[in-house]
Amino acid sequence: MFTDIHSLATNLVVIEGRHPTLLWEACDVPSIVVYRTSKTLYVLDTGVGPEQRGVLEAQMTSMGKGAGEIVLVNSHGHFDHLGNNDLLQKSTISRKRHLISKEAAPDSDIRAELFEMYGRGKEYFSYIEGLPLPADKISGLLGALGARSIAPSTLEELGQQLRQSGVLPALNSFLPSIVVDILLATYPAVFPSPETMAFFEDVSAPETIEIAGTRWSGWKLGGPAPEVYVLRSGGHSKGGVVFYIPEHRFLMFADETSSVPLWPDSDPRRVMVTVKKALSMLDSGALDWLCAGHFPMVPSNDPQQVRASLLRIQGQFQQFSDAVEKECVTHAEGLTVDELYESLRKNSSPPPYITFLMANQFPVFTTFMKLTLLNHLLLYNFPSRKEPDGKVRFFVPGPK
Repeated sequence: MFTDIHSLATNLVVIEGRHPTLLWEACDVPSIVVYRTSKTLYVLDTGVGPEQRGVLEAQMTSMGKGAGEIVLVNSHGHFDHLGNNDLLQKSTISRKRHLISKEAAPDSDIRAELFEMYGRGKEYFSYIEGLPLPADKISGLLGALGARSIAPSTLEELGQQLRQSGVLPALNSFLPSIVVDILLATYPAVFPSPETMAFFEDVSAPETIEIAGTRWSGWKLGGPAPEVYVLRSGGHSKGGVVFYIPEHRFLMFADETSSVPLWPDSDPRRVMVTVKKALSMLDSGALDWLCAGHFPMVPSNDPQQVRASLLRIQGQFQQFSDAVEKECVTHAEGLTVDELYESLRKNSSPPPYITFLMANQFPVFTTFMKLTLLNHLLLYNFPSRKEPDGKVRFFVPGPK
């Protein structure tokens, strides 16, 4: 069982998630929150999978006794955060509400959505070129796909023959589909319960919310004395929100800690705005507890740890942005995404966050680093030119 339960108070629980080490051996599961007030049980995201489902259902049952209402709120539309949404319908609490931002509404076809996001790179880079392919990890991947055991030495020899044969460019076009299928195969069944979803924007327009001198846009839940604030951020993905529980001065970032553009609809600049507000809340005494869906997955109320987590997000954002721009400035002739990736990989003294991303991009999500680089270049409008050979070359932006 991986789901540790963190009881921050008698009425506030964080169910810890899990980070995978290998894409094909385990799925990524975020932390989720259950909070009870005098009349209402709040469930903030539902995670994914039977293990987290069992723990969440038990907490909903025990903490929901005597509640007149249950309110489920999804932070955004990614399926690892709404996989157990159908538990809302199974609850014995009579009055039920299920809320999500209209912008964050999940796609009905998860595979198509993932393929569109991950397959975006096909016109810009190779999913294979330059990618470290350790034989031991490839052996595990092939085993997960049903292949018999293959010795690492045999795989290394086979890989060399494939490279020499010139067949890799042809295989490249199939890789996005294969990776998406592998990713989905690691996840259990998902129950997003779209039929119970109501959009915040249809219930009421977002209002300006002030918390300890910080100004947000969002919604208040719980009546005249708000019990949960749903605050718009939209940096990790469109429509993404964070949650603030004033009773415990608890801030749940969900996935709004992404300091790089992991997805085509990511905008880390918005994450930086959210982080800056959180730091201001910490300074003013309005923030005690900090947690996130993934980083930091475990809640903390140590002021130094909370500050360090927030400053780390800012630092990672700056390291990544500076590293990309430096490479583009150094190569005045421009860089393809493949060349940019290779330059960063071969850097003799890369920033710590670049090292971290490079080390994790294969076991967790093949070529995710290249996709992130592409998203960054397009988000920040780096000038580009398509060469006669079809490759797209990017250049450093001019003065603003």
